[in-house]
Amino acid sequence: MYPLPTPPANRVIEARQGVEYLQIGKDSIESFTNFVFNHFVKRIGKRQQWRPSEADYRTMLSEEQSLATTGFFIAARIPGGRIVGAMRAAQWSPDMRLATEKIFHIDPAVIAHQRGVPAESVWHVSQMCVDTEFLVAQNYSWRVGIEIMRTIVKHLFRAVAPHNGRIALLESDDQINAYLNRFLQIETTPLGSTRDYIGQTQVAIIDLDIHYGLPYIQAKIGSRILR
Repeated sequence: MYPLPTPPANRVIEARQGVEYLQIGKDSIESFTNFVFNHFVKRIGKRQQWRPSEADYRTMLSEEQSLATTGFFIAARIPGGRIVGAMRAAQWSPDMRLATEKIFHIDPAVIAHQRGVPAESVWHVSQMCVDTEFLVAQNYSWRVGIEIMRTIVKHLFRAVAPHNGRIALLESDDQINAYLNRFLQIETTPLGSTRDYIGQTQVAIIDLDIHYGLPYIQAKIGSRILR
């Protein structure tokens, strides 16, 4: 259902309550990244006074485009074509050097060894955001933002499960961790210290195995449906 490498063009994977959910294609990774970056500027800039440069955007875009062969990009859009939610997961490989490795000096292969799972079962998860403020301005309930994020997470977890996804690493902070736990029932464990990256950021780990069975996810790994 979720092709890998990333398909050339967007694919609608679900539509309900006036929202379309997409697997983003290669030709839309730039617009996907532009939405995420601008939302981060608004959200984290307001909360932590993060003021990125054009070079920061170009670095993010280059990294996201480099993940087209190993990553799933999921987005939500409303009538008119505006993206309102996003998230991405990319399968780790020895030649991958993202912020987890470069900024936080965490080796995913070491984490995998400590957890007793194959290194290729580690996935980098990032770009998680939903523009609830915009949705409310368009007369949507604020709860729609939570439903959008849950649906994006559902598709992302279902996409990585058949590829033996066991661990997710993400750049996070206390507010994001609290949101994941409260609204998505996802438990995170911080790794290492907080650094100045996109605001004040830390790396967190998610044990995917224990979340595939969540009622709103019901991911299939191999021939088993985890409940």
